[in-house]
Amino acid sequence: MTRAVVLSGHDIAAWQERFRSGDAPARLPYEVDALEQAGYDIAIRGIVGGKATTKLRHVAEHRLGLSLQVPLRAALPAFRADVVIALLEGQGVLPGLMKRRGLPPYAGRPLVVMSVWLAEVIRTSDPDTRRGIKKRIESVDLLTHFSRLETETFVDLGIPEARLFTMASGVSHHYYTPDPDVERDIEILAIGQDRGRDYATLFKAVRGTDLTVDVVCKPENLAGLDIPDNVRIHGTVAHREYRELLRRAQIMAVPTRVLAYPTGSSVALEAAA
Repeated sequence: MTRAVVLSGHDIAAWQERFRSGDAPARLPYEVDALEQAGYDIAIRGIVGGKATTKLRHVAEHRLGLSLQVPLRAALPAFRADVVIALLEGQGVLPGLMKRRGLPPYAGRPLVVMSVWLAEVIRTSDPDTRRGIKKRIESVDLLTHFSRLETETFVDLGIPEARLFTMASGVSHHYYTPDPDVERDIEILAIGQDRGRDYATLFKAVRGTDLTVDVVCKPENLAGLDIPDNVRIHGTVAHREYRELLRRAQIMAVPTRVLAYPTGSSVALEAAA
């Protein structure tokens, strides 16, 4: 059986508690527990600690520009692992640097990094920052991403295409399910809080119409925008409420700007499911 140690930026105990209560779509983040069905023995490590510990960690990691706690907590199982999987790119920086310098336990073990935003960061960075990013990821054995648009960015940086893998976006289809008993009483629903959302264009499209739009996002997504009278703002919600909103929607609107990564794909897939 292949032994994999998974590095996650989530509080795993809190995540699993949310899963038991129905507020998380899978037993482990990004449904990485699906690897168990493929014969992997998974040891996952995430963040831990109280408020004081968390604050100190954030200060140290911000100054160093990398995640420390999770890779260090995973050191012991990493000695016994056949592969190291980092979720997401930030968790793979320290293991990558240690591999580059031949330092155990990450030296000599395949390192897989699941990236989401890295190509966009590279695309929009200055040359010095790009060179720094290359040093941090050039020892990664497999760098995954969600769009072929990103592949060219990584190749231009100097990462061989043989070490890149474009993954198909997935959905927790056992969690995001239809419910015929739920009334579809939301006319148009827009949900999303990453920087790729284009709520300005959505508002321009519906302003002055008889349409009613419900928007679920962080306040900062709407900073500086003039919100039309026919748009209702809800802020952020828990996963279980999010799923209910998807079930209630007649139409899902996913307004996005063009970025290197496929912004909006998760909401679109979960709504479709």
